[in-house]
Amino acid sequence: MCIRDRYRMNVLKFAVVVCLLAVTPALAWAEPEHAKLNTEDAGTVDPGHWELELSYSFTQARRSFDDHWSSGARSLLKEQEVGLGIKYGVAENLDVGLAIGYADIYDRDTGQLTGRGITDLELGAKWRFYHNEARRLEIAYTPAVTLPTGRRENSDRVGITDDYVSIYNGIALSKDWSERWTSNFDVGYNWPVGEDRHDSRGTLSANAALGCQIADWLQPEVELNYAHDFNHGDDADAVAATAGLTMPVRDNVRVDLGVQRALCGRNAEHGMTLMAGLTLTY
Repeated sequence: MCIRDRYRMNVLKFAVVVCLLAVTPALAWAEPEHAKLNTEDAGTVDPGHWELELSYSFTQARRSFDDHWSSGARSLLKEQEVGLGIKYGVAENLDVGLAIGYADIYDRDTGQLTGRGITDLELGAKWRFYHNEARRLEIAYTPAVTLPTGRRENSDRVGITDDYVSIYNGIALSKDWSERWTSNFDVGYNWPVGEDRHDSRGTLSANAALGCQIADWLQPEVELNYAHDFNHGDDADAVAATAGLTMPVRDNVRVDLGVQRALCGRNAEHGMTLMAGLTLTY
């Protein structure tokens, strides 16, 4: 059997499994897990509770997209990042949080080749202003501010910071279609502030996710991710797909595993990212 035939057979098997899951009886739990890998959900941390998230990602690219959406070879790019995020439930339907990380970059397209250090600090909040249990629909406002706390570029190292303050305004929506099927959608704009932004004029992003809770501890999910960078005469687009597993292994513990692959783009990297996360609520 050739590679193309094996690929078609695997796609057929996956489709059969999805169809079987769709027609099987509904599960016993009240609602599926709403958290996804790259698409924001509308749920908030309960008042007086904390949420701690540890994450790891590894990105590698040997190709990139040019200004005409064509993919071509580039020198090796590798990036690893460990992230830490903390959220606190301030009131019903409102939480606040911060996130920071440590990144290690190796890029043969740069003269410095490597860079490592603390990343930029993000301060954010989430206000769930609409929650309709009958329609199984939630909508939240998700503002954030990112401060350039990361290590700057110099003659010896690659920069780990955007160099400027940015303000994000977004909307996140979570919709359950049954006790098994759930979806998320988010859209937002990240606006750079100050003279250090140079040619950057902001990023428009949109993500959509669909998950199926096949067990009380396991939800496979798929996503479509899009971002458009506005720059003076040199805009960039990135379209990617994400597939992964969201696993609420206990009431207060969730494990996430996934992979994101670039599908097409313009002035963007054509690579793959592996992701893992651990979330604790207490």
